[in-house]
Amino acid sequence: MPTTETFIDEPEAPAAESTCPVARACRPSHPAVVAWVQLRCLAARTERRLDAALRRHGLNRAQFAALLHIGALEGQTQQDLADGLGLTKANMSQLLFRLEAAGLVRREPMARAYALHLTDESRGVLAAVIPEQEAIVAALFADLSPAEQEQFRGLVERLGPYGG
Repeated sequence: MPTTETFIDEPEAPAAESTCPVARACRPSHPAVVAWVQLRCLAARTERRLDAALRRHGLNRAQFAALLHIGALEGQTQQDLADGLGLTKANMSQLLFRLEAAGLVRREPMARAYALHLTDESRGVLAAVIPEQEAIVAALFADLSPAEQEQFRGLVERLGPYGG
């Protein structure tokens, strides 16, 4: 069996057999790399489940993110939302056009911009979708005790605080 070269001078720890197909295929030896690959696999699996739940409500991830941002700060401008989501003006306009056509967003002219508001319909959609999204994530962590979940949250935050 060929040996693998490590680029970080740290002792190699025997890694447990991974359930992640990427980790099994590339066989990383450094524990941090193994954890990172497994975390990426967990994130991908979670995103597939979350996306499937959104599709049942006629939404995609970008639309859901836009509705959450608008709901958090009603009356913000399209530009503020585009900046918050990291979208171009063109992509933001297209996204809002679709949400508006679906009756989920209302754009109100103000000075030289549009103020964005949720509609009653989008509030109902969010009231259904948010608990589903939370249940999907909670189910993925169900094998961890509440203390382990808190420990995991703390470790992830130490690596890079949310929004940082």
